[in-house]
Amino acid sequence: MTDYDFTAWEAYALGPRSASTVEKFLKAYVDKACLVRQDTYRVLAHGRPELGERPLVTLQFPDLQSVIQAGMEQRRVFFFSLPPKDKQFIRVTLGFCEDDTLVFGLSRPESTDVADVKENLMKLIERLHCRMGLLAVERAPPLSEKEFKEAASLDWVLCFWSGSDDGAMPRHDP
Repeated sequence: MTDYDFTAWEAYALGPRSASTVEKFLKAYVDKACLVRQDTYRVLAHGRPELGERPLVTLQFPDLQSVIQAGMEQRRVFFFSLPPKDKQFIRVTLGFCEDDTLVFGLSRPESTDVADVKENLMKLIERLHCRMGLLAVERAPPLSEKEFKEAASLDWVLCFWSGSDDGAMPRHDP
């Protein structure tokens, strides 16, 4: 399917920025121990020029709840990976986008059949009532709804899904 070696499939879904959606994602996909542990989290975020910040800044948080609270309140753009509940996944990703949306990501090893990864993507979309989804190979997620739409025609996107009034509609599936 690809002309080079890779190590992971990336399935990303774009959904509304809401605390209940984040909670649903964490409960479904993130290792429970991570949810209660008091770890320090460092995330790389897009800086805010209006505050005199550099293009990228490192933010530090005392626990996972603080990271999520900052993402919900500060309207910063940042993504971070968490350990998966289900070991079929390499990692799960939660991203706070520039346009008040969220990106939810699931990474699977390259040895996984692409049909299984597509199924994971569709379940993620359905579970979280997402508007769009895509399947790629070792790519960072798009940072906004606009970037998701633009990704539909890019060669690194293996599958693109966008909801419509009459249900799911595959748009790009080479």
